[in-house]
Amino acid sequence: PRHGIMVASRQNLSMAGKCPWTLIGSLGYGISYATDGLQVYGLSGREGLQPQSFETGLPNARLQHEHSLAAVQDGPVRLEPGGSAQRGFFGLFVQNKPGATCADDAIMADRILSLPEAAAQIPPQLPAGMPAPKTLFSSAPILESSELSDRDIDALFGPGRRHEEHEGGELLSFFTGSWSHVVLKAKELRVLRPHGHLLRTGDALVPDETALTSTSWMGGVFHSMITQGHVSINRFLSTVHGYLGFFRSHGLRMFVELGGRWRLLDQPSAFEISPDSCRWLYRHEGGLIQVRSTGPAARHELGLSAEILSGAPARFLVSCHVAIGGDDGSVPRPVRFSRDGEGIIVHALPDCDVGWRFPEGFFRLQPAPGTTIERIGGDELLFSDGASRQQPFLCMGTAAAASFGLAITGGLITGTPPAGIGEEGYWSRVSGGLAISPPAGSPAAEAAGRLADILPWFAHNALIHYLSPRGLEQYSGGGWGTRDVSQGPVEMLLALGYFDAVRDIILRIFRQQNPDGDWPQWFMFFDR
Repeated sequence: PRHGIMVASRQNLSMAGKCPWTLIGSLGYGISYATDGLQVYGLSGREGLQPQSFETGLPNARLQHEHSLAAVQDGPVRLEPGGSAQRGFFGLFVQNKPGATCADDAIMADRILSLPEAAAQIPPQLPAGMPAPKTLFSSAPILESSELSDRDIDALFGPGRRHEEHEGGELLSFFTGSWSHVVLKAKELRVLRPHGHLLRTGDALVPDETALTSTSWMGGVFHSMITQGHVSINRFLSTVHGYLGFFRSHGLRMFVELGGRWRLLDQPSAFEISPDSCRWLYRHEGGLIQVRSTGPAARHELGLSAEILSGAPARFLVSCHVAIGGDDGSVPRPVRFSRDGEGIIVHALPDCDVGWRFPEGFFRLQPAPGTTIERIGGDELLFSDGASRQQPFLCMGTAAAASFGLAITGGLITGTPPAGIGEEGYWSRVSGGLAISPPAGSPAAEAAGRLADILPWFAHNALIHYLSPRGLEQYSGGGWGTRDVSQGPVEMLLALGYFDAVRDIILRIFRQQNPDGDWPQWFMFFDR
């Protein structure tokens, strides 16, 4: 009654025999609440805009979604001329609460609000002339990309657009070329699930421990969760957590210097995917920037390149949030790297899972011919005061140029390189070489065309599920599901006539049989 709405949260499944409990509330009077970040931020954070709740207020409803967050909104305050007000919030943590939350727990709030700390205090100010150091992720503005004009779209993607998606007369997405699908910024800002892509190197049809896998996202995440072999634990770069723009530093991100100021490449004007690559296009007031990431079938090498299609040459700063320590980059410890000619080698840390399995293991970043790297360092290149906070970042600054490129390779495992049959040959191979060409004017022509365009994506998704079991939603990686791999991959490989690969699957599955005759629900397909 005295302090309004509060949010209580209890861990109902015990942890080490205890059920922790928290209570969040206002030192003034809480008038509304939310339980998920989606209610607070909405999708506006994808563009770097302020949370939508700043305009609408909190919804006073519970949402059990994917961005758990307890939020309480304080009541309005009227300030008379020359007046002042102090407001604050409290958090109570109870290590073990045996019973479920109930109305009687309000007495907990009375107890904590009677403490002297509950009297709102103005936080101490930093001494004048000593601003808190910031990183580029908090101080550099997001590069504001504009919508592409019809002329831009024609020039960038050529003729032959098909299966166009419109809403309210606005173009949202389309297919183009042999394999490509294009999403425009207008669609990314409307849909709950962000657009992303999974890149995998190599042309093998059986699990290949030397293959690299990466997850790319439309919102300026050019590579993330790069792994070699096992697609979860053999990790080089961190994973992106959530899709509301809470964390913009995860994975591989990039800044461009325009007008003497760094800007973060985030939401593009357009995002194009093909089975082995992604392309981001940033139309801005000073020109047009193109970024491309690749995961080719012909070699175990992930690519990254940036090109200024129009505008003056510029410097780029590449930020890699390194997760080779097995903690997804969450523990403060500097990156262990060395120079090898023009290349940079990031070494496995000795006291972690990757280091134990691969004591001499590493990942390598090699600048493309013609690329000049002016600066290489750790997180100090991100902080305004140039001092390191021991965060696991590797940063590279380029000279001003119209383009640059990097190649990322893995040195955890060495193996046989791909056969090198080429991209067109590989994707034709895994889709059976099937061509769908309905007669002109056929009433089924449009539906047949849709089937022809989605076929390589069915093949791509099946191979990811089979050879690099990872998802855009199951983003933390995984193992082989016994039932899953016994069904879809076996059926696909049988239909394509790849019987040696089917035999390989069957032998791997039977090796995993339990002594009682049953099988585990899932298992790792690499013995290591």
